[in-house]
Amino acid sequence: ATVSVLNCSVPAGSPAPRTMKRSLLKTVQLADGRQLAYREYGAADGRPVVFFHGNLNSRMFQPLWQKTDDATAGCNVRLIAVDRPGYGGSTHFEEKTYSNYATDIAQLLKELDIQRAAVAGYSSGGPNALGVAALLPETIVACGLFSPDGPYHAMGGGAVEKMFGGEAEPSYATLAERAAKSAAELQASYQKAKPERVEMLNDDISEAVKQGADKGPAQDGYLESRPWGFDLAAVRCPVVLYHGRDDKDVPPEAAEYLAEHLPQAALTMIDGENHSLVRRKWVDVLTATVEKGFPAAAM
Repeated sequence: ATVSVLNCSVPAGSPAPRTMKRSLLKTVQLADGRQLAYREYGAADGRPVVFFHGNLNSRMFQPLWQKTDDATAGCNVRLIAVDRPGYGGSTHFEEKTYSNYATDIAQLLKELDIQRAAVAGYSSGGPNALGVAALLPETIVACGLFSPDGPYHAMGGGAVEKMFGGEAEPSYATLAERAAKSAAELQASYQKAKPERVEMLNDDISEAVKQGADKGPAQDGYLESRPWGFDLAAVRCPVVLYHGRDDKDVPPEAAEYLAEHLPQAALTMIDGENHSLVRRKWVDVLTATVEKGFPAAAM
């Protein structure tokens, strides 16, 4: 594999974290020739956390807007934000599963010379983070989840139908149509955002649909609506899970199911919070995840 570059508070008495040089796109060539795109930010010498964005987001997602870099560095985190296949600069892969995606991440971590890392996922990124944690148990030390999608097929009770417009097995074509419609609605809504945020929002969604809504975004929905292909019981690391009680995009029942079936999950359900919880709880989840995965005694 080859890499190319294309363009919380710190304990008292500790030196300020050394922030990373700004680079919006780095790539690694995988063993099968595909390209995996990512960007890094936060503390250059911080604890490594691989972050998996939500549907219709990308590596360009800025959870805390212009404060994202500094706040992440303040958590002593080296954040590696990865474009999933079919998003941004990552080659689309029709055969992608949660299991073989873990192999992609293993190659990325090897190329970056990272032996131990945490993972974190927002919304559709949640199942991807859990899959990596389940399949790389010797590498992944903790997992942080913000409003994650759940294993709707396993949950039963019509969970798939409720999430995907009444269809028990939504087709790629249906999911692509839904994703394209949602992308257009989001792009229109972004014009009403605060002026200093419009560019960040547009940069993010432009990368998300760069290859088409029928690629990464549709594939996310397809994988979420089917059996995930790995056992939640295989996630042996600690899981920090935050969800909003008023989330209208991903039901709280998804988080409750995950908390019940993951061996070491701690669920924080917050009244009054919605699906944008990640923008207010970024530091809380990152801090707790790093503390669980890299305890002071092991530092």
